[in-house]
Amino acid sequence: MLAARDFPLLATVKVTANGDCAVSGLPTDEAVRAPALVADAMTAVLAQFIGLLVTFIGENLGLRKVREIWPEVPFAGTDSSGVWE
Repeated sequence: MLAARDFPLLATVKVTANGDCAVSGLPTDEAVRAPALVADAMTAVLAQFIGLLVTFIGENLGLRKVREIWPEVPFAGTDSSGVWE
């Protein structure tokens, strides 16, 4: 819902709450015409998720958890051990 404010094509997207977090409802006609827009929209969803994670559990722990599952992504403001400064 947060990313849909900037990307209206996400208005119909639903995520199942059954543990697999499957995404449904992404308009296929938009995906065919503008795959870069869809990629930007899904990036915004991920950014919003990380932002909420950091809000709820704090920057240090939140970004540490992100780094555990996505170790190759550099975060500005982290030291060599990946701890947020």
